[in-house]
Amino acid sequence: MSGRSLIQRAPWLVALAAAVVFVAGAVAWVRDGSDSAAAGPAGVMPTSAQIEDLYGVRIVGAYLTAANGMIEIQYQVLDEGKAQEIASETVSPVLEAHGTTFDSPGLAGHGHTHHVPDAGRNGFVLLANSNGGLQEGDVVTVRMGELRLKGVTLE
Repeated sequence: MSGRSLIQRAPWLVALAAAVVFVAGAVAWVRDGSDSAAAGPAGVMPTSAQIEDLYGVRIVGAYLTAANGMIEIQYQVLDEGKAQEIASETVSPVLEAHGTTFDSPGLAGHGHTHHVPDAGRNGFVLLANSNGGLQEGDVVTVRMGELRLKGVTLE
């Protein structure tokens, strides 16, 4: 038998496997952009040009929090002037799923406390997860006024 035995090659194979795992993890982290990014189906967060144009915000994620008793809807302010309207009860983001509208502020009240962040910053709204109606992985719709952003995966 010529060449090196499998035992002699083992350290190189282990090092190669570790490098592949490291690179794959680094690529996934870079694509994610942060450790709390929301992802819809196939890792893509849907967007709505209509919501962005009318209300000056981009929905960036929906998350279960507070031991799954609350839902956090995060948004990025694109246009501070237009975004002021989302502090109103008729436009503030709510969730629709399973034939139910999740719009109750619960004990904590709406998270943005009627203050919209400056352009380029993120804000959030907290809603009650009434009766534990939503679970991680549910695909929900974010409604703002009459506009809807469908296909948001709840993280």
